[in-house]
Amino acid sequence: MVRKKTVRLVGALCALGTSAWGFGAVLEGCATAGDGDDGVEDTGSGNDATTNDGGCGSQTSCNGSCTNTQTDPKNCGACGHPCDDASVCSQGQCAASCSGATTKCGQACVNEQTDPQHCGGCDASCASGDFCDAGACIPSCTAQQELCSDGGLFCANIQTDNGNCGGCNIACTNGWTCQQGRCLPNCMMPQTLCDIDGSADGGPPYCSDLQTDNGNCGMCNNVCPTTQYCDGGACVNQPINTSTCKTVNGLTWCYHPGTCGEACNTVCNYFSKTPVSNQTAWTDAQATASECQAIATAFNNTSTPSLSSYTYACTEVNGSSNDAGTLTGQFYCSNYAMCPANHLTDMDGLGNACGTAAWISLCPCQ
Repeated sequence: MVRKKTVRLVGALCALGTSAWGFGAVLEGCATAGDGDDGVEDTGSGNDATTNDGGCGSQTSCNGSCTNTQTDPKNCGACGHPCDDASVCSQGQCAASCSGATTKCGQACVNEQTDPQHCGGCDASCASGDFCDAGACIPSCTAQQELCSDGGLFCANIQTDNGNCGGCNIACTNGWTCQQGRCLPNCMMPQTLCDIDGSADGGPPYCSDLQTDNGNCGMCNNVCPTTQYCDGGACVNQPINTSTCKTVNGLTWCYHPGTCGEACNTVCNYFSKTPVSNQTAWTDAQATASECQAIATAFNNTSTPSLSSYTYACTEVNGSSNDAGTLTGQFYCSNYAMCPANHLTDMDGLGNACGTAAWISLCPCQ
């Protein structure tokens, strides 16, 4: 009986209409056009969708779609509450105009300073994931990135970005790359990057073969004494005949005194050694005029060294030698990358005894 009285009262009030109450509002619970004619408040209307979060974060889920009920004219203030065509949705209320710092975009009132869908102007939307700040779209950078600008804003990983290394617009040059936020050389195996912070010698970082470098033997900045050389990453005593083995350009070069026509495997074996395994380091240690000259000078050779893409001459002497560390005759070096591989088992004048056509191999041993 109480339920029926309540229904009749609501129906009576709605029947009086706006003229009886003197204002243009429609009482909550009164039917509007299309709602039916019984004057009873709907309890299961299809217009009101669920308003749980639904994965929408600060927005509202209406019928499975995320929306901002503060500005959405179709769901103004709540799901299923539309504004009429002449109104806008302003701060969750249907109104004739926008209020505050908002601007009318269609039937919605938006803040063009912060709204990523209307950033700086109606329908000027930011890319997905970006945000709007002071009317400008700002990229959303990850924790590993930094916001940079080169006329436009972008995100850069300053730990690895060669153009923004350690900070925005800091570019790596000369073939160096960005490693851990610093521009550093690219060291190829088996080389190791040394002196990263310049604390050892005050110079720039550099690459070193720790297996053979007398100044970085086994580890960076570990210098071998003058009576030793770096062999397999350890400082060891110089060969017994130090006059015919000398360390030049980071490698120890040896020749078999009084013997000619021997390739490098045989020469190094005489000293119970083997040719250096890093053939790139072998090539690079004698492939320039200054490097070739340094080796020749160390062995008291007075010729003007010849440097070219020789097949075997890395290095060779067309002449003679003695036990005192002197090589006499024309000195040769090669910048041919395959020369070390060839010189292991072959040479000019292979097998020739010392004499008029004598050739002597000078080899890097370890």
